[in-house]
Amino acid sequence: MFRYSPTGALKGTYFRAESLPPTILEGAALFDGRTWIEDAAIVVENGTVTALGPRNNVARPRDARAIPLEGRWLMPGLIDCRSFPVGRPPDEVARPQSARFKTSGPILAHRGVQDAHRMLSGGIIGLAQLGGGDVEYVAGLRDAVRTALIAAPTILNAGLPLSPVAGGIEAWHEPGDDPDRRLPGTGMMRRPSRHTARVAGTPDGMRKAIRRSFVDGADMVMLLLTGPEPSEQLAMSDRELAAAAHEAQRVGARVACQATGNLPSKAALRAGVDLLILGPDEPDEELVAMLRTGRTAWAPSLAGRPGGATKRLRAAVKEVGTRGGRVVVGTGWRREAPVAFAAEIAALLSAGLPVGTVLEATSTGGAAALGLANGPLALGERANLVAFDFDPRSAPDALGEAGRASFILHVVPGRRLTPLQSILGVKAAS
Repeated sequence: MFRYSPTGALKGTYFRAESLPPTILEGAALFDGRTWIEDAAIVVENGTVTALGPRNNVARPRDARAIPLEGRWLMPGLIDCRSFPVGRPPDEVARPQSARFKTSGPILAHRGVQDAHRMLSGGIIGLAQLGGGDVEYVAGLRDAVRTALIAAPTILNAGLPLSPVAGGIEAWHEPGDDPDRRLPGTGMMRRPSRHTARVAGTPDGMRKAIRRSFVDGADMVMLLLTGPEPSEQLAMSDRELAAAAHEAQRVGARVACQATGNLPSKAALRAGVDLLILGPDEPDEELVAMLRTGRTAWAPSLAGRPGGATKRLRAAVKEVGTRGGRVVVGTGWRREAPVAFAAEIAALLSAGLPVGTVLEATSTGGAAALGLANGPLALGERANLVAFDFDPRSAPDALGEAGRASFILHVVPGRRLTPLQSILGVKAAS
């Protein structure tokens, strides 16, 4: 039964790491992000890892609480780099007084809590909402998690995505307007909509828009170079892209970028974005070579593509993931078009990625792309850990299914930047 509380239906399964005394988790097979340790032990103090390794080699701290996990498989928490638990889905609650807004704010908020809670029960401890939905309610859900009002994944909120032409992913039109009023080849609306993107043009405009986003409470920057449809049109100049990436670095933020063509994707990578969303259906050799450097993580969203992943796209994912690049999971989940976390894992496996690479992509790879971790589990890393009653090596496509996590240890970071720090370009500590 779903309940609103810090633990709710996960009572006895979900723990906030900051509320625990020094704790040792022992007996499980542990995946540290790269390798497995059988019969492992990991010590957690103040939400960070202070020791890990085979159980016989790890000293038990004095007065440490022991949590036995024999017969389970422990790994870093799952990360969805592109998810929309708060959106504007088709609504069964009719509101005849408004043709535009069929979902009330309170219903939107309750749905977001319910969906995020279900994600957490599957082991997903972090996600990024890269635009879309109602920004106010996304921020509210994020802050409710931070203050332990509810049990849900860590939410990173990109606020309104930035675009020089506006519109894009969630663009809608006024009743009676031509629904096809889009810029040719971009899939983006000609007329700005405050519900879909923050309009920003010129390098200085990009910088100002990013500062404004952080004053409004954003955690990341999301750039729209194209809509979701394939396009080779460049919506931003190289100077605008470089200015956006530089300003994001000044405020200590990660930059995600949606691009569905080779030219826009390569422009984004040259600008130094941290996360590429979607990418083209037919990646060319130059783009694949750029992704193989590992500078930019790639969330190809194979399972959520309307026409399915092409043979060339699957081959590119395999090449990037096995030759030095960083492929991560970004489902694009939303209530009106749910794409299961497990479905994206199955798609990555079908593309030819080894199981170990996929497990890294689902956990520490995604966490590093969003700035929630520096890489594999190590001393000093946040202790975001999830245990399952099945071996992920033999059933990786069961990860993320609601209710499958049997133990969750969650470290929720506070806000890294204050509005004043953002405006002044001061980097805050992790």
